[in-house]
Amino acid sequence: MRPGSHSTYFLGLVTAAILPLIIDQGFGSNAYRVVTGIAAWNAGVNQVVLTTGVSATQSDSSVASDDSDPVQASRFIGTHSCVPCHRDGHSVPQYALAGKEYSVWVNRDPHSSAYSVLMNDRSKFIAQNLKLQIDPHKNRICLDCHSTNVTQDQWVGERQLSLSDGVGCETCHGGAEDWLTTHKLPDWKYFSAGEKSSLGFLNTDNVATRVRKCVECHVGSVGRDVNHDLVAAGHPRLQFEMSAYQSRMPRHWSRAKDLHQNSAVGETRLWLVGQLVSAAASLELLHQRASSPQSPWPEFTEYACISCHHGLAGEPSKSNDRLFANAVDQPAWGTWYFSTLASLAQTLDVAGASSLASEIRTLRESMQTRMPDREVIRTTTIALSRRLDDLADHFAQAKLNELAVLQVSDQLFAGKAEDEELNWDDLTQRYLAAVAFRQSVMDSRWKSGSPSVFEFEESKHRLIEIRDTLKFDARANHPPDLDVSQRTEISRILTAIFDQLKN
Repeated sequence: MRPGSHSTYFLGLVTAAILPLIIDQGFGSNAYRVVTGIAAWNAGVNQVVLTTGVSATQSDSSVASDDSDPVQASRFIGTHSCVPCHRDGHSVPQYALAGKEYSVWVNRDPHSSAYSVLMNDRSKFIAQNLKLQIDPHKNRICLDCHSTNVTQDQWVGERQLSLSDGVGCETCHGGAEDWLTTHKLPDWKYFSAGEKSSLGFLNTDNVATRVRKCVECHVGSVGRDVNHDLVAAGHPRLQFEMSAYQSRMPRHWSRAKDLHQNSAVGETRLWLVGQLVSAAASLELLHQRASSPQSPWPEFTEYACISCHHGLAGEPSKSNDRLFANAVDQPAWGTWYFSTLASLAQTLDVAGASSLASEIRTLRESMQTRMPDREVIRTTTIALSRRLDDLADHFAQAKLNELAVLQVSDQLFAGKAEDEELNWDDLTQRYLAAVAFRQSVMDSRWKSGSPSVFEFEESKHRLIEIRDTLKFDARANHPPDLDVSQRTEISRILTAIFDQLKN
């Protein structure tokens, strides 16, 4: 979905801004998400063997490492510099998209139109509501995420031309002045991540590095804060899940190569690292908000929208009991980015993971007081964020296999007694996890020559059933009204899917 699509957004609420983009993961236009499409991926992908489950204390040598130092500053040239070699394609048998990356991006990737949407009616409407004195396509508030917006001294050439390219190649891969020529050479593939990084090239083969680049805008960061003012003015609320978002992007990279570098269960690695990095980024943003005396406090986008934005007549929504469990002045905090971490903490057998659940619970209790203590939140969030980032770095390179996927799924889909307390955020996060896990099991079994992929057809239809149940009504501005039995049924279906996959 291209940024600025009017038909799927409702003012001030997440509504359809999140679901059409990510809840269709697995069963939309992405060929590799359709069961019969898996046969297309490269049979040359190396199989990763692991016997230790999710503890994964060793790193996987086949996984893209991130032995790089911090990326060195390299000036930006502009997306046009990529066109000569990445437009028409060339013959590379194991990488059919080689040489066509620019064409895929400019014709199909919504990032290429990120700048142009700043001139549409919706953007003007948001700017009017915010009483901005500078037009959106000239305003740094908007440009920092809708373009490759860096300072003038970081550019080589005509700055405005590059801004109009939207979120271009160098936004994700790094300013190209120092590596553009070198990366055309045959020896480039033998450069280590550290050597490439020293030239300013960002190692997106490493999934932790990749996710961190995405969350700068899709979760938020310093100078890129989609706060309650922006949401109330009409900007969609940011709710991000990495594996789903990546699956919706038109690929200008080789999935076979990605699987080779990140193991046959790379989809689960992407999901797991995405959960950790996204949560860490949300904590860094909370730390920034708590540290700034000029920022409104508490910042309302930290809380579940529906805690406040609900009807005042009749009974509270059946599908969100937990969001109304607090007093009127204590809305629910962290319902999206911390939905799965408590369960994951019981599975991730690595130093620092076991105490995550209690630390998140303590932070939630602090944020759900009438006036959270800024200093307590500031101190707590930065330490916890760093630990989550460390865990992300670990699992970006740890050995994972199908057993690891099933162990993680046991914690999320075990059909526990507290299932009736799961709200829409919880259920949607688990649905998205289920799609990623199922894809990993399919990839793993296909690579090993195990049973036909058609055995996954039933789980596909069950997940579609869950997706359709969770979708927003196009006329509504809130999640579907699910009672306890419906929510329990969704949990039961998810458990049944993974019971089948274990056999």
